[in-house]
Amino acid sequence: MLDRLFRTDSPFWQTMGLLYDVAVVNLLGLVLSIPIITAGPAITAAHDTARRVLEDRGDSAIRLLLHSFRTNLRQGMAVGAVALIAAIVTIGAWLLTTRSSLALPAAVLLTVLVLPTWTYAFAVLARFDNPWHRTIFVAFLLAFANLRWTALALVIDAALVGVAVATLTQMPQGIPVLVIFGYGALIFANTPILERAFRPQLDADAPQETTAR
Repeated sequence: MLDRLFRTDSPFWQTMGLLYDVAVVNLLGLVLSIPIITAGPAITAAHDTARRVLEDRGDSAIRLLLHSFRTNLRQGMAVGAVALIAAIVTIGAWLLTTRSSLALPAAVLLTVLVLPTWTYAFAVLARFDNPWHRTIFVAFLLAFANLRWTALALVIDAALVGVAVATLTQMPQGIPVLVIFGYGALIFANTPILERAFRPQLDADAPQETTAR
């Protein structure tokens, strides 16, 4: 039994290795996002690293994330800027609903369009070689062409955000765990779902400008 426990391919050590990778993606991703303008490439690199770790590419999470961050720096900053604008506009629309009920339909419509698209956008950038504007367009198409996977990803996101809010407000002793794993856990939870949504695109004869990485 002890021999099995200390084997590096045992379930225990594989789980420990996965938790380490989640922590690396979360903490290093946060550090790389500090300038704000680099949040886009940091999130893209987190998606890319999570996928490669789960595929067992055999490289360290730190090396994978830093390489992906450098590779996606320019495109990631562009996609991140558009994501920030979309978030500001959507939040602004909801704030307007406190003054006028006429703003409610616009706020709901923006939310329905923005949340699914940005659930996919950075993962699409990590998975396919495209200009930033086509990345956003492809993310929009994939999000609404795969509604069951999109809905599942959004439910998981909502559940993890709910856990984070409950931790912050009701269980402050769990905040260190939240800081260590936080967003990295969300990325790793979403990756298998988004890969299922990408599968038809990956299996198809993709256009020249949309090639899988």
